[in-house]
Amino acid sequence: MFIAQIKILNIIALNIVMAEVKADEYRKFNDFQKMNVEYGKSIALRELAEQLGADDKYFNSLINSLTKEEVH
Repeated sequence: MFIAQIKILNIIALNIVMAEVKADEYRKFNDFQKMNVEYGKSIALRELAEQLGADDKYFNSLINSLTKEEVH
């Protein structure tokens, strides 16, 4: 992969994580309309990453690395 492509995929992965976190927060407050919008964003961003040629294993690993909490 080219460096620019990797940077774009990193930005997409971060936006996916942010959308899924927002969706989870909306679910907690029973705002299902906003929750569905955020999950829709997540799905659209995953499809965009796929169109850009993201390898599923690499991309999922990238998303997982962004969601792991640090333990001290």
